[in-house]
Amino acid sequence: MREIERPREQVLHVAAHAWDIRGARAAGMAGAHINRYGIPYVDADGSQQDLEVPGLAQLADQLSEI
Repeated sequence: MREIERPREQVLHVAAHAWDIRGARAAGMAGAHINRYGIPYVDADGSQQDLEVPGLAQLADQLSEI
């Protein structure tokens, strides 16, 4: 996270693939899942993404509330 000068705990990784969310969480980042198809995501260890939205517009709405 040197490039953006932020600690991992302050980074939200946004992905349309559940596998990418798993990697982000393993690296210490939060994960937002763009779930366009409505397929539930639960990792093998039972963990879930930190945020799930159906599209980018909804992601922007959620982020504007933080």
